[in-house]
Amino acid sequence: MSNETIIQFSEQKPFIQFVMVTVDGREFPVKHPEQAMFGIRGETVLYFHADHTLEVIESRLIVSLRTLQDAEFPSFGG
Repeated sequence: MSNETIIQFSEQKPFIQFVMVTVDGREFPVKHPEQAMFGIRGETVLYFHADHTLEVIESRLIVSLRTLQDAEFPSFGG
């Protein structure tokens, strides 16, 4: 998954909660925009767990993003 896509999800306004899924199937729910931040070059995601621990994830290992709440379905003009 591209870094740009992950950043778009985390910076969208209004913020929509989402889950990052890694290649090994682990899920990281992002319920607040500051729960996932990006390293200087965007190659890593700094993920803050609910128990206040920090995990560094290589962004290239994230294979899927899924919203946790209703998202607007894009209109394609038809």
